Amino acid sequence: MFYSIRSEGQLRRYVQGRIGGGLPQTPVTVHHKLLRSPTEVASLQRWAGVVWVWTVDEEARAQELREWGVHGVTSNRVEVLGALS
Repeated sequence: MFYSIRSEGQLRRYVQGRIGGGLPQTPVTVHHKLLRSPTEVASLQRWAGVVWVWTVDEEARAQELREWGVHGVTSNRVEVLGALS
């Protein structure tokens, strides 16, 4: 089970909840445009454990996110996922 994060506000509330100790560690699936660097991915992994992204339909972006360390990519295009194999 994953907590779905689609906005900056949701992302901020999740991280603040984790920092404050009010939220348990929960895997997340994040709209890919919210992640802008490998540092952000690593930080979110420390709080969430597992980080997936959605919906990535460009091969270059999917590859970039994979290199940044996301655990999984959701796409509407099978070719994008095939390029990551």
